[in-house]
Amino acid sequence: MLRYRSRTAIGGYGVDQVIHTPELADRIRRDGCGLRPLVEWISGHGRTCAGRHVTGRGPCMSRADQPRPPLETVTDHADIGDFGIPVSVDDIEITRTVEREFLTALVWAPPSLAASVVRALIGPDRLSLDAPLLYLPGHGAVFALIAGSVHAGAPLRPVDLGPHAADPAAAPAFRNLLMEIASPNPAGPWPLPVDSDLPALAASVVDQWHRRGYQALLERMSTVLIEEPSDTLGAHWAALSAHQRTAEQTRRTILTALADIG
Repeated sequence: MLRYRSRTAIGGYGVDQVIHTPELADRIRRDGCGLRPLVEWISGHGRTCAGRHVTGRGPCMSRADQPRPPLETVTDHADIGDFGIPVSVDDIEITRTVEREFLTALVWAPPSLAASVVRALIGPDRLSLDAPLLYLPGHGAVFALIAGSVHAGAPLRPVDLGPHAADPAAAPAFRNLLMEIASPNPAGPWPLPVDSDLPALAASVVDQWHRRGYQALLERMSTVLIEEPSDTLGAHWAALSAHQRTAEQTRRTILTALADIG
């Protein structure tokens, strides 16, 4: 992690109802305190220039006795799938809407249809269950519940969300999300999609994941251009291109499977 000149920790609240309540100040304070271990770790392990810790204000030129460490994943960039890329402010509401409609349709669909869609998305030649298919963490947690139930042979039904929503250990925002999915309002912002919408909604979610992946690749290569010597650029480009080709094949496989359902 210390190969970067700076690191930014980002946490968003989206358009969650909490942003309109006094609870937001407590959430921000609590989340800010949660960054303390990261700050302390960087302070303790960061390289120094002229006796000063690197603070992210600019690059630290290596001395002869202090060589710059190489990228930890110089050959394969295996962590690129976990590289979080925030969507733009303009796109976040679109992303939230598509993901919410997809999850609602998935829970309310006939079990056989829900299982077919999950199997089209998750599998050996498709995405893994822990892949960042959905952008918002709460949405990803709901999808993990649904996918787990499909793999267990009992696809989750709307009534099955009740016990999870009543779990006192769950965050209030997550419980609210489950209740909204379990009880969509035809006249509200989250109406109940019809069954025929489900494959198309799944394809839209995949396309959003696909575009975020390209952004991740571009951001990673930008970091390589700043930090790495010219002799290594080709190897980095080849490794990142391999991830791009895998993502393209995965997307094609999934979209073909979803089209067969439709």
